[in-house]
Amino acid sequence: MKKIMLTLMALALCLAVTACSTGAQASLEGSWHEQPADGTDQGAYQLTFNGDGTFEERVVSAKSRDIITTVSGRYTVNGDRITFEITGFASGGIEGETLMNLGGENSMARQYEIDGDTLYLYENEKQEGRTEKAFEGKLVRGPVTEQQ
Repeated sequence: MKKIMLTLMALALCLAVTACSTGAQASLEGSWHEQPADGTDQGAYQLTFNGDGTFEERVVSAKSRDIITTVSGRYTVNGDRITFEITGFASGGIEGETLMNLGGENSMARQYEIDGDTLYLYENEKQEGRTEKAFEGKLVRGPVTEQQ
């Protein structure tokens, strides 16, 4: 009987710990994309976080499906903050090293929040739509599909 009680107490403790940890952020790992407004020809934006701490951002032409821009690098997470370190950039044949040597910043931090299958990236306050800043906005989980 004593063994059964100890087992039940251990099980209850495990359940309590699991219940308390459900408030943690969901995993960033995988692909996220922006949903362009219907009827627009803006490019499709996709951000992929890999388990090894690297990322790739792609902007694909809505009409030709060609890759317009690719940004890659490493990311680190600290609480609800992501820091992106850009190590590669390609746009129309221009290599990132050249672009970054012209004075571009190659590191930036953003707040993030995951709500179900929605990822919000923002500098100061949560944005619902496209912004003019890099690595900001509302993205949904999954890769860009042919319809987008």
